[in-house]
Amino acid sequence: MNDLREKLAAASRPKLLRFIAEGIHGLTVMARDPDMSEPRKAQINNQIHYLAGRLMRLLDDEVACTEVDLDDIVTQTAGMNPTLSRNMVSRLSR
Repeated sequence: MNDLREKLAAASRPKLLRFIAEGIHGLTVMARDPDMSEPRKAQINNQIHYLAGRLMRLLDDEVACTEVDLDDIVTQTAGMNPTLSRNMVSRLSR
């Protein structure tokens, strides 16, 4: 099983929600790179869209975090800036 996915599954709800919010923030930071291609910016916009949707859904305490949610969060945060990603993942264990 994916190490990040395992950490997300074990994280408290607030930590999971923070991870998603940090992912959205990190992707917006990456998209500000003036040298980034338009197709890559469009891809990042799509990743932000999916993460924001997961965040909005999971803000409802009565909604369970599913396997599909976890898989999508991992997928959408894959390929992020390694430093941003490392920092986000390290906060899951605190």
